[in-house]
Amino acid sequence: MKPKHPLSAFFLFSNERRAALLAENKNVLEVAKIAGEQWKNMTEKQKRPYEEVYTAHNILFLVGSLFTRYGFLDAFWKLQIAKKNKEKYTQEMEAYKQNKDEEAMNLKKEGEELMKLQKQEALQLLKKKEKTENIIKVRLFICCF
Repeated sequence: MKPKHPLSAFFLFSNERRAALLAENKNVLEVAKIAGEQWKNMTEKQKRPYEEVYTAHNILFLVGSLFTRYGFLDAFWKLQIAKKNKEKYTQEMEAYKQNKDEEAMNLKKEGEELMKLQKQEALQLLKKKEKTENIIKVRLFICCF
C-alpha cells in the first residue's frame, strides 16, 4: 500500500478553518472562497507553521515511499551495499594512485640512470678521442724530428 501524498500548507489551513466557517452556515463553495482569500492575505510569517507541518509530512511521505518501494530490508541492504561499493572504490583509487606514483618514480629513476650511462659513454668517447689525438700529436712530433 502506497503512502498518500501529504496535504499542502493551504489545505492544512483550510481544514483548520472549515469547521468554523461551516458553523456559520456557509456552504462548501463559500467556505473554499473565504479560505482562499484568507490564505492569500496571510503574511509569510502567518503561513510558516502550516508550511513547516507540510514539510515534515512530506519528508515522512518520501521516506515511507522509499520503504514501500524497496521494502525496509531492501532499502537497508541497498544502503549497506552502497557503503561497501564506496569503500571498495576508495581503496581501488588509492591503490591506483599509489601504483601511478610508483610508476612515475620508476620512470624518473630509469631516466636518471640512462642519463648517467649516456654521460659515462660520452666521457669514455671523449677520453678515446683525446687519447687518439695525443697519439696523432706524438706521431706527428716524432715524424717531424
